[in-house]
Amino acid sequence: MVRDVITIRRLQKYFSEFHALKDIDLSVREGEVIAILGPSGSGKSTLVRCIHQLEPIQGGAIYLGDELLGYERTRSGLRNLSDSAVARQRARMGMVFQQFNLFQHKTVLENLIEGPTQVMGMKRHEAEAQARDLLARVHLSDKADSYPRQLSGGQQQRAAIARAMANRPAVMLFDEPTSALDPELVGEVLEVIREIAATGVTMLIVTHEIRFARDVADRIIFMEDGRIVEDGPTRQIMSAPADTRLGSFLARSM
Repeated sequence: MVRDVITIRRLQKYFSEFHALKDIDLSVREGEVIAILGPSGSGKSTLVRCIHQLEPIQGGAIYLGDELLGYERTRSGLRNLSDSAVARQRARMGMVFQQFNLFQHKTVLENLIEGPTQVMGMKRHEAEAQARDLLARVHLSDKADSYPRQLSGGQQQRAAIARAMANRPAVMLFDEPTSALDPELVGEVLEVIREIAATGVTMLIVTHEIRFARDVADRIIFMEDGRIVEDGPTRQIMSAPADTRLGSFLARSM
């Protein structure tokens, strides 16, 4: 039986007086690849940052499997989880940012073993073996002993993807992973994401790469003004969008 990995109900997010996310309802099934599209300022990045608990929410709830994120239920109501408990929850989700966020003073291999050894308690030799397997998956086997500054932007982002996978996450979250790259490096990163998606990894991908979304995603979500305006199978969304705003967006972006 396929289960929901992420469940979001009535999610509300404010930045001061600005209502950034409005009544978001979303379920992400195991093995599903979802591309989140929309114009700048529509709430796409804020949504994945809320899921990863990088941004606090002001209403609603987010679940990872059956576990409520960020809070625990008590007899008197909800109580914020401790920082360590939030860190354990966050470790079950891999996050790939627009910037690479690698530890510059550590080698690529050391970047990949940090989480498994420090958070998951994995023995170093096991973490190293896993890290080398992951580097092979992102075509960086020869860069294990290099430092991030010695890599191209595309190579750094591929290393960041491998690091995000090192904790064996239940879901991978991508926040416009190619937006900081030079155009000639975009393809190598998208190809790695495409290869990982084909292995059945659950993914939520915020992207402005429409053709990539069409080729990789099982499902498309279109956001505008902090709301999910349209949500459906990729083929249906791309060929016959129900919402005129999505139709106009796709026409401008393709």
